[in-house]
Amino acid sequence: MTFRSQSSDALSIRAERILVFAIAGTLASIAASLDFFERFRAFSARYEHFEVDEVLTALLGFALAGAWLAWRTSRRLSVAMAEVQSLQAQAIAAARLDPLTGLPNRRALAEFVADHRNAGEGGSALTVLISDLNHFKAVNDTHGHRAGDIVLREIGARLRAVQTDHDGVLIVRLGGDEFAAVVHHDPESDLPERISRRIAQAARRPIAIAEDLTVTLSASVGMAGVVAGTAIDETLSAADAAMYAAKRRAASIRATHAPAAADTAHGTWRRRLLERPGPLDGRGRTVFAAALSIDRFAAMRATIGHAMGAQLVRELVERLGASIGELAIERIAPDTVAIAFDGANAADAADVIERLQIAAEGAIAVGDHVVDLSVTIGYAGPGSADELRVLGEQAQIALDQARNARHRRALFSKADYGDPSDRLALMRDMRAGLANGEITLRYQPKIRIRDDAIDGVEALIRWRHPVRGSIGPEEFVRIAEETGDIRDMTEWVLHRVIADQAFLRQSGIRLPVHVNMPARLVGDEAFTRRMLALIGTAEGEIGLEVTEIAVIDDPANALANLHLLADAGIRLSIDDYGAGTSSLAYLKQLPVQELKIDRQFITELVESRRDPLIVRSTIDLAHGLGMDVTAEGVETEAARDMLRVMGCDRIQGFLVAPALEIEELIDFCARRRGEGQGAAEESRSCPVAAEGGNRQAPLPATSCRA
Repeated sequence: MTFRSQSSDALSIRAERILVFAIAGTLASIAASLDFFERFRAFSARYEHFEVDEVLTALLGFALAGAWLAWRTSRRLSVAMAEVQSLQAQAIAAARLDPLTGLPNRRALAEFVADHRNAGEGGSALTVLISDLNHFKAVNDTHGHRAGDIVLREIGARLRAVQTDHDGVLIVRLGGDEFAAVVHHDPESDLPERISRRIAQAARRPIAIAEDLTVTLSASVGMAGVVAGTAIDETLSAADAAMYAAKRRAASIRATHAPAAADTAHGTWRRRLLERPGPLDGRGRTVFAAALSIDRFAAMRATIGHAMGAQLVRELVERLGASIGELAIERIAPDTVAIAFDGANAADAADVIERLQIAAEGAIAVGDHVVDLSVTIGYAGPGSADELRVLGEQAQIALDQARNARHRRALFSKADYGDPSDRLALMRDMRAGLANGEITLRYQPKIRIRDDAIDGVEALIRWRHPVRGSIGPEEFVRIAEETGDIRDMTEWVLHRVIADQAFLRQSGIRLPVHVNMPARLVGDEAFTRRMLALIGTAEGEIGLEVTEIAVIDDPANALANLHLLADAGIRLSIDDYGAGTSSLAYLKQLPVQELKIDRQFITELVESRRDPLIVRSTIDLAHGLGMDVTAEGVETEAARDMLRVMGCDRIQGFLVAPALEIEELIDFCARRRGEGQGAAEESRSCPVAAEGGNRQAPLPATSCRA
């Protein structure tokens, strides 16, 4: 869809250019047929003392200068837009991956099935497999959620290996401990059965979750064929039913407490490293562990073949061993090798890691092929050799952290990884905070830039924890989305907004209140309808702000729900436009009335050379699509003045006011009214009828952000 849209835009630009040249040629022909230039020359000769030729020459010079400036501006804008599109492509690629397991997510599954929908017509078939881990909940309940994360991460690595070993196979994480695979195969092939067996084998291999503890799981697998004309959800339901039938026969989980030496029988990478002769034979010395992964390995192996792919890894291991002698190296995944080495501190380790990266990267000959390698490295330590298993797990986590941050290498960060049990405790405290008043709402005014009138407020959630102090919304809202508590929080926010809006009306203030809807809830139709009914009780206008990532994650359901809201009369806004993922293809489909430019383009608007180009083009684009524009994060008068010149409709930020408590908002409105800059409630800002009149149609719920 995006490609067709871009192609049609390019054709439109070329058509406009052809039209301009055609008009210019036509005008030139008409001028020639009317002897225009002969008449002009006679006029110039008769009135030579007016120096018309010099004037026209000067005008021509100005015209050429203007054309050159327009060309330069166009070039700069093209470069800026190319960078925006590049960032957008990277964000979309990241949106297709599950961050914990590194597997694609449900969206990638839908795209894969859509790409192979005509499989049956081409003499091939599509089969969907669904599996989950038997008694996985017992691991979480017994050993904590950190242990559950370790299990899921390891299972994800094993399933990635299964996927890369077979063409036409996509394995995704559906959520929790549930995974799905789509297999594109010949109708007579047993590939789905083989993939099913490999998934079950991957789950049965023991997983170390602590120094002296391993768990052995099993997986139940169900499969169903994709039938032409049926929705993928129907096939997933059929496979799910088959999986639960198999689940009744699944083996139970067993956890074995044993000394670390006994665990070596399971073939952990710690055993394979320590059994090799080398620098780690001794004890009492501190070591580091690293996980080195070849970038784009699957694409390379698809080009050079599986045999050459395996040879490539062997050549890499030999190169690493030759460059730094005191290493223990072992392959732990098709594209990853584990490395252990001595090191007294992080500085020593960083030096070794840098040398490893220099040695690994560059051209490497494999058969008749020459491959240009780049690698990503995660490492952890220091620790004793007996702690190598834990260090190895941390190194693989650090590898994921490096990939997520788009860094070439990263040292394991416990702070970034967090503590799953701490997150659950935070959610328990959050639920209590909603009930006891620790969590409150504040409201940040939005000012109409043409007359400085208050044109609405945005509701922002705040939490002052009795022990932890102030906790930022970016922390607890994200965790609430992961745990499912976001629904309760969202409902609480809307109840609070409705009550506060009624309190404002008692003070003679009628302002629209805008709330943020979490991305996770935009595609939930039942929740949307529940919120529509709730907002039906509001006495004033409530608007909804949603980020584009919510639409990109689940476009069909999200667009349907947003149209449901728009049809009910809800004012919709795109929040944080330009931050992360912005798609022109979705932008033109969204039934929104307002676009809010992210603060990252506003804070340095005056000093930056590129931000003004992006902001001005965004304002023009939004106005062309019939949207108003609000700039977030406005902190200086210079930025406000520049936005006014650019045609921005509203501003929001510390220049106007910070987020205010409800009483502070009333005082703020009173002061503005005294200064002759009252609220704009008599215009669009308050379309609600007077008491007894028709109320605004209902609106869905949301959480709030910083």
